[in-house]
This record gives sequence, structure tokens and C-alpha cells, in this order.
Amino acid sequence: MILRLILILNLIVLFPLFVSANKDSIRVHDLLKVVETNRYDSALAYGNNAKAMAIARASGQEVLVADAMTSLGILYYAYGNYDSNIVYWTAARDIYKKAGDTINWAKSERLIGVHLDIHGEIQKSLEKFMLCRDLYKAVNYRKGLGESYVSISIMQQRLDRFSQALESSRLALEIAISEENDKILGSIYNNMGSNFNMLQEYDSAEKYFQLALYEQEKFENISGLAMTYHNLGTLELSRKKYRNALAHYQKSVALKEMNPESDDALSSALSIALCYLHLNKLDSSETILQEVLLISKKNENLMRSIEAYKFLADLNEKKGNYKESLSYFKEHMRLNDSANKIVVNQTMQDLEAKLELNKTKDQNDELVRAQAENELLLEENRKGIYALITLTILLLLLIGVLYFMLRNLSKSRVQLKELNAELINNTERLEENNQSLEKLMNAKNDLVSVMAHDLRSPFGKIQSITQLIEMSTDEKEKESYLQMLENITHDGMALIQDLIDLSRIELNEISDEHLKRLSAFNFTDIFNQLKASFESHLKTKNLELQLDLSEQPVMNRADYCERICDNIVSNAIKYSNPNGVIKIKSRVDGDLMKILIEDNGPGFKKKDMPGLFQRFSRLSARPTGIETSTGLGLYIAKKLAESIKGDIRLLSEEDEPAKFCVEIPMNLKHKLEAQPAA
Repeated sequence: MILRLILILNLIVLFPLFVSANKDSIRVHDLLKVVETNRYDSALAYGNNAKAMAIARASGQEVLVADAMTSLGILYYAYGNYDSNIVYWTAARDIYKKAGDTINWAKSERLIGVHLDIHGEIQKSLEKFMLCRDLYKAVNYRKGLGESYVSISIMQQRLDRFSQALESSRLALEIAISEENDKILGSIYNNMGSNFNMLQEYDSAEKYFQLALYEQEKFENISGLAMTYHNLGTLELSRKKYRNALAHYQKSVALKEMNPESDDALSSALSIALCYLHLNKLDSSETILQEVLLISKKNENLMRSIEAYKFLADLNEKKGNYKESLSYFKEHMRLNDSANKIVVNQTMQDLEAKLELNKTKDQNDELVRAQAENELLLEENRKGIYALITLTILLLLLIGVLYFMLRNLSKSRVQLKELNAELINNTERLEENNQSLEKLMNAKNDLVSVMAHDLRSPFGKIQSITQLIEMSTDEKEKESYLQMLENITHDGMALIQDLIDLSRIELNEISDEHLKRLSAFNFTDIFNQLKASFESHLKTKNLELQLDLSEQPVMNRADYCERICDNIVSNAIKYSNPNGVIKIKSRVDGDLMKILIEDNGPGFKKKDMPGLFQRFSRLSARPTGIETSTGLGLYIAKKLAESIKGDIRLLSEEDEPAKFCVEIPMNLKHKLEAQPAA
């Protein structure tokens, strides 16, 4: 009866714990899914992982903690923090192993194998992948078993065990086909092709590389395609088909999005340099090799430095620069000897570690014997301890109840902290929104002020001149008034266009999506049109517009370039003294068209220069005629130029006639394609 009562009490206490634990598991794994899908948003990923870890620890479920540790280790690995990732993966492995969770234990061993591979410990990495394979075999997890064979094959290839690597790949292929795991077929075929290439069975190698390309294109596996094209380059290099090899290597590099200083990037660069060397394009080869050598030295990448020195020695020998060739070869041999010493030292350390492991094993055997003796003693006294065990179970039940209460209290505290954090975030966002709203209100007030003042001015002038025309009887006088009326109307239209451009800028309607609206044009046409449109203004102030322009065509946004030039020329006319000259020159400088616009006005004060390209800026200088100024022209021109990857700069000093330089890309499409992806 007592035993039944204890069992019932256990069920009553443990059932709520089980339900609560299940909820914690769902919450933790939901957070870890967010981490996985947002891995490269570091703040979001680390924040959600920290929440998952806190919930897992509070739940007391060790396997749940191990799941959070595994995810955190992957994050550290993705960001190159290799010292931290191995700590978490090893700790997670120990928890899974202790809990008897074989599949997750195997996955942890595989992650540790990846870490060892990154650090060049290929044999140890192979041993981890083999342990992973054996664990998957034990639980008949076929998908994991196939992936393990792929990893084993890669390590065997790196150890020059090509026949073994092929056998492992065949086993992986058999499992992948039977399990319909088509996504890893490309990786398997690529690996088989590499091994056939190393065995100099080139036709078989090419066959499997083509199969790999087919599978990788089907699943849009960009990184896999890049690797296969790289291996095809190596195959053609082995066949001494250097042009084909170069084409494959270049295609591989084009597919990759990698850091130019990464080991993968340096390896690809060396392959391309070797192709150029064989094709007698020695200057191209040398340029790449010198760049690789510079980066390898900076990053202390010993293996790539050794290769670069060897290729440079061969290259200079081919050029007949035997002295330089000998110098490079000596440095190659010196670094090679250094690398061999590192390998020897690592081997000695491994042997010492194995010796220490044997000592530990002997000690463990002694402990096992001692433990067996202790178990015999315990068996003899077991009957006398039953009563004590019963009391202990009752005490544990009481502790369980207390633990349940404390855990709920701890969860409430965690939830309260989360709510407080959310409240703080909401408050900060509200403050940011208020600041943005205040900025928008200020901008609106500025705009209303401009419209109220500057739009009223031209309409008032139009009204006055209209009255003068009605009163005048002199035809020449009327013609003069009509000329003034045309100028004022042009200024009013320019003001309205400035306000339209300003609203587009404020609403972020000016963007980098220019490719659909590109056209070929030259600035001669633009400035001839502007000269015609400003003809009445120029006559009124007796100004001459001198044009010295390049006829070179430009592929860019013609509408934006016309607005930019219109605003700068309009300013030049407004601020030029009568009877003067406005000089406009354009020249091609590299991939830029540079346009110099110089007036004969008073220029700018030093205090005006910092705010020259700000909106609604009112400067010391004033138009020399009856023109109006909104303070928007230069601001809009600057924004339009920046949106098409150009720029506007003031070249003149204080109190000199204003001189601006407008820089426009010759080909905006090339400029946009060359910039890094967002």
C-alpha cells in the first residue's frame, strides 16, 4: 500500500511538470527557428538565442539546454568565433550522450568534425565523421548515415585515400537514392568527380561533374555550382586544357559571394594565376600572385604563401629572371620547411595526447575494478537500506513540490523582465517616431513658408507687369515688359519644379532602380537645349554662355542629368553680374564625365559653404537681377546626382566667382552592377 501511495504521489507531482516542460520545449524550438532563419542578423539571432537559453535553463531540461547550446555554437561558427563555438558544441555533445539521445549526439560529433577540419586536423575530423556514421547505424537513421558518408569521403580525399573516398561516395549515393534525398546528389557527384580526377580517370571525372551541375542547377545550389565549376577547372588543368580551365575557374568565382581575403578566394585566385602562367599571360598571372602573396602575409595564411612563392618562382624562370626566380624559390622552401615543422610538432603533440589517454584508460580500469568491489559491498547491505530509500523518496517528493513552486516564480520573473524590456523598446520606438514626426512637421512648415513667400513673389510681379503692359503705348516698352514676364514665368515654373523634386526626395521616390530608364545621350544636346530655354534671361542680363563640351556619349538618366544642369546653370545666371560670361566645360575622366560650370558673380562667403547643399539654405549673396531663389536648387541637384552615383562639389574659394564640378558616371549600369549587393 505504501508503494502504491508513493507512485500516486509521484504521478500527481510529475504530471504538471511534464505539461509545463512540453510548453517550454515548444517555446525554445520556436525561438531557435527564428535564430536559424535570421542567422545573419546578429542582433536578432543572438537576442532570440539568449531568450531560448534562459527558458531552457529555467525549465531544468538538459536536452533543451543542449539544443540552445548547439544553436549558439552555430552562430559563433558563422561569425568566425571558433574558440567559443567548440565549447558549446562539446558541452551539448556531452549532454546528448548522457541523455542517450543518439541522433543529436551524432549531429554534435559531426559539428565537432567540421570544427576540426577548419583547423586543419583532418585525421581527427575523419574520426569524428566515422563515429557519427556508427551512431547513425546503431539507430538505423539512414538520412544521417548518407550525409556522414559524404563527409567521410571528403576527408578521405584530403588524406589522398582516393579509392576509399570513392567507395564512401558510392555508399552515400546508394542511400541518397533509396531515401529520395535528391538535394545531396550534387554534392556526392561532385565529390566522386574530384576523386576520379585525382586517380587520373578524367573521362569518369567529367561525367560525374556534369551530373553534379545538373542536380545543383535543379535545386539552384549556387555554392555547390561554384565548387563544381572550380573542380572542372582543376580537371581541365590536369588535361592541360588551360583556356577551358580558366573559363571554369572564372565562372566559379563569378558564382561565389565571398570575402576577397578568405582562404577560398585565395585558392581560386591561385588557380586562375596558374592558368594565366600556362597560357603565357605572365603579367596577368604576376599581378594576381603578388596580390595573393600580400593578403596571405597579412592574414598569416602559410599554405597560400607557399603556393604563391612557388608559382612566382616558376613565372620568373619562364621570364628569364633567374635571380628573382631563385629568391622566390628559396622563400618557398623556407616556408615549406616551417610548415613541415608545424606538422611534426602537431604529430608529436597527438602522440603525447594518445599516451596520456592510455594512462587515463589504465586509471579508469582500476576505478572500474574498485567500483565492482563497492557494488558487492552495497549489495550485501541493500536490505538494510530499503527503509532509508523510502524516506528519501518522500523527501524528494516534497523537494519536487517546492521546486515546482520556485520554478513558476522564476518563470514569472523572466516574463516580467521580458515585458519590461518590451515596454522599454516600445517607449524608445515611440520617442523615435515623435522625433521623426517633429522633423516632418518642421519640413512641412518650411515648405509652406516657401510656398507662401516665394510663389507669391512671381505672381505679384506678373500682375504688376501685366498692368504696366496695359498702360503702355510704346511697342518697344511692351516688348521689354513681355521679356520680363517670360523670365518671371520661367522662374515660377522652376520654383514649382523644385517643389515637385523636393517632395519626391522627401518621400524617398528617388532610388537606385534606374536600369529601366537608362538612355544614351551627350551633354552637348542638354546644354544647347538649356541655352535656348534661358535665351531671354541671358539677353536680359547681356550674358554669354560659353560651351566647350565633350561629344562622348553617356549611358545614364538623361532626365536627372538635365535637371541637375538646369539647376546649376539657373543659379549661375541668377548670381552673375550683367555683361559677363558663364563658362561651361566637360571632359571624360576615367569612368566619369566631369562638367565645370563657372559664373562671374560674387561667389560665396566662407560661412555659407557648410550649408551650401542643404535645403532652404539662404546665403549671403543675392540674385543680381529681379530673380527669386528658393534655397532648393543646389540641394535638389546634389540629391539627384548622388542617386545616380554622381556628385557635385564647389571648387572656388571665398569671394571668388562660383565654380562647380558636376561628376556623372559614364555608364550607370556598370556602376550599379559593380557595387556590392545590399
